[in-house]
Amino acid sequence: MNLGPESFSPALFQKIVYAGGNAPSYGRAAVDLETLAELAVSDVEIRRFTDRVGRELQAIRDQAAEQYNKTGTVDERIPNTPQTAVIGVDGGRAQTRAEGAGRGVHEPHWREPRYACLQRFAAPATRADPHPEVPRAFLDEGHVRALVEGIKSPAHRTREKPPPPPRPDRRPRSADSPKPQALVETCVASLSRSEDFGALVAAEAARRRFPEAPRKGFLGDGQPSNWEIHAFHFPDWTPILDFIHLLSYLFTAALAARAGGKAGWTLYVHLVTAAWRGKVQHVLALFTREAERLGVPPEGAQASDPRKILLDTLRYVRNNASRMNYPEYRAHGLPVTTCAIESLIKRFNFRVKASDKFWTEPGLEAVLQVRAACLSEDDRWQRFWKTRARRLAASRRPYRARAS
Repeated sequence: MNLGPESFSPALFQKIVYAGGNAPSYGRAAVDLETLAELAVSDVEIRRFTDRVGRELQAIRDQAAEQYNKTGTVDERIPNTPQTAVIGVDGGRAQTRAEGAGRGVHEPHWREPRYACLQRFAAPATRADPHPEVPRAFLDEGHVRALVEGIKSPAHRTREKPPPPPRPDRRPRSADSPKPQALVETCVASLSRSEDFGALVAAEAARRRFPEAPRKGFLGDGQPSNWEIHAFHFPDWTPILDFIHLLSYLFTAALAARAGGKAGWTLYVHLVTAAWRGKVQHVLALFTREAERLGVPPEGAQASDPRKILLDTLRYVRNNASRMNYPEYRAHGLPVTTCAIESLIKRFNFRVKASDKFWTEPGLEAVLQVRAACLSEDDRWQRFWKTRARRLAASRRPYRARAS
């Protein structure tokens, strides 16, 4: 027998959906509910309820984006304007399957959910770069090698670790930390195409009054789709290339140019120091000289060919040169890495990504919305449940009496 939401009190129904959106799987959610709440609900029912609420959240999100796209306004806005607003965007990975194809997994393939992390910062602007020296971690060879391996390794892209524990407070960091401190973080997640996803992010930014902030930063790696969103929806925001992705290019190219070893590390230290200090033209000049010394890679050169690595890195730096003025960004109290969005994606992946998880596209979109509502650090999850009954009642069509 299929149970309906009416079989549970609103408080219990909320707990069921929360478990469905935050446990590693619907099966684990069922175990957790029975163990912690003495509530016996099957994984099938939990999935059905989570899908239902996820679709409701999706409808609210899409309606707000449609209204903002048409009128430039949103119904709900926070009362205060942030001093510093930052948006980071990136893509994750999840497996989907054909819907309605019978038992088993049919037509499995990887999809790239899109994610955005919207943060309000408290870091004040300064006249000079508050952190002109390269962080020691970026000059530690063992740490840098592990960092670069984590970015470039295929294993990293398919194996996920549990997310970091939630941060219970927002205490100021020490004065020598190069990372500004975020106050409130919300998120957007969707399988939508890049152009549609940009509209969702723009509506969320408007709800939080981000366009009114005196200082605004837009962070991303080198993916063209990220900068298409920036150009179309956030053209007056300061564009910032993630420094860690840049670091990985510099490290790989430096080792390729000098055949690894001490000479390669020495070149990397020189390059990363210049990049941290915003000396983009100096970095370009060095790479141009090294690329000319090695020569042009032949057609069809392998990805490991040093000449191809140098050429790809040179192209990467040229394409992103206008997004690499890191001293200015730090002086404006803006972050220079996408650590926040990377961490956010790991927390989403904890729920949706694994070698044995195959979602239908509607099911994946729905659970992304539940997860996003729970992870956002405003009170949207609580507000959704407080207004849900009234919203559902308003959406039902009144009974039309049959004419006598």
